[in-house]
Amino acid sequence: MSQIIVWECTEGHFKWHYEKDESVIVIWGEAFLIKENGEELRFGPGDLGFFPAGSICEWRVPGPFRKVAVLREPMWRPLGLVVKTWKRMLQMVGLTGRPSLVFADRAVFSEPPSRVSRT
Repeated sequence: MSQIIVWECTEGHFKWHYEKDESVIVIWGEAFLIKENGEELRFGPGDLGFFPAGSICEWRVPGPFRKVAVLREPMWRPLGLVVKTWKRMLQMVGLTGRPSLVFADRAVFSEPPSRVSRT
């Protein structure tokens, strides 16, 4: 499941734990990701970033900041491989893109129903 959020904050300094995969684009303001060696990486308007689930980052935000983020639940790698293999097998046998239920032919319903006579 994915979510799209707009996130804002004011000036501050904090550590953030990413519970979901997060892709971001900065809308306005700037924030600095502080690396373990103390070096800072600047994020400003138009910059993109990706933070995998489980990441912990230290941030310094000098003023108002806004970003749009796409949050996605990470999938357990073995399960992802099973899903990918299953989809590939369905493609190979020609079943992709078909609905799982069988629907009645539309032509049957293209004409108005006829009146049933009771005799």
